[in-house]
Amino acid sequence: MTDTASRLTLGLHLPLFDLGYGSPTLTGDDLSGLLEVAEQLGVQELAASDHVAFRVPWLDGLAALAFAAARLPGRRLVTAACLPTVRGPAVTAKALAAISRLAGSPLIAGVAAGSSLRDLDLAEVPAHQRWERFEDALGLLRASLCDPAPGTYDGKYYRLDDPLTPGPAPGSELWVASWGSPAGVRRAVEFGDGLLFSAYMADSDSMARAVRLARQARAERAGQAPTDPFGFAASTCFQHVTDSAAEADHLIDDVLSNFLQVAPADLRRRTLVGSPEHCAERLMAFARAGVQRLYVLPVGRPDEQLARLQDTVFPLVAASGLEVGW
Repeated sequence: MTDTASRLTLGLHLPLFDLGYGSPTLTGDDLSGLLEVAEQLGVQELAASDHVAFRVPWLDGLAALAFAAARLPGRRLVTAACLPTVRGPAVTAKALAAISRLAGSPLIAGVAAGSSLRDLDLAEVPAHQRWERFEDALGLLRASLCDPAPGTYDGKYYRLDDPLTPGPAPGSELWVASWGSPAGVRRAVEFGDGLLFSAYMADSDSMARAVRLARQARAERAGQAPTDPFGFAASTCFQHVTDSAAEADHLIDDVLSNFLQVAPADLRRRTLVGSPEHCAERLMAFARAGVQRLYVLPVGRPDEQLARLQDTVFPLVAASGLEVGW
């Protein structure tokens, strides 16, 4: 069985922080302009990430998704990823269900344990407990967001005596974020409907290994090839299409590497920053790894960058035989 995805669906990862490069999107007017372009291009999925405290100004992800849903109703909303151990899993489930119902579309609730000690400290969650708490939170979220009807839950850290109603729109799913470790893959297979990678923390080779491991683990759990769907996606894929090698080098070396604390050489393999040909090859590498959905985060002039991605990169990918689109 080949791991290559037959179609790569792209969505818009809302840029909710100020990189100090290009046009920030920290106001309603800024986001509205970007969403207008997304509507014109036919973008169908909108994603947002989650931090309480960070090195730069950062808008709240759930509030931003609610704002976006009011302007582009019917789009599928994606948390990529939300932090239930920081927000509290019951409060997280309640907020996600409400956003999904008001948007009138099923939700992909991508969730993570959280890698920022500042977030965990603000929530008074001991860092050494985050993984155990996260798995407990996954049980509560699964009972509240993914079952045919919201249910109760009784775990070590979290308890839900009464179902949280109303639940989300039908068809909502729980996806578990991981950088591709065996433990992260096991967690996604056990609790989730899909595995959500961080595009800037896992390259296509490590994603491919994780996809194979997840498929093997699911087959072992089922005793046969599973028939229920299980998805693979990558979020926070920084995107800036340019014919200028100097501009691409500056953005990676001086901006993104400092912001993300990731080596420039790694970012060149993990982002869509560079020429149309480079970006097309990166998209095809994601698909070869088995990734089916990719959430791009445009930087510089986000509205112009989204259009440039579609106009200059999509045709190159399509010419290779891979179906790509919004």
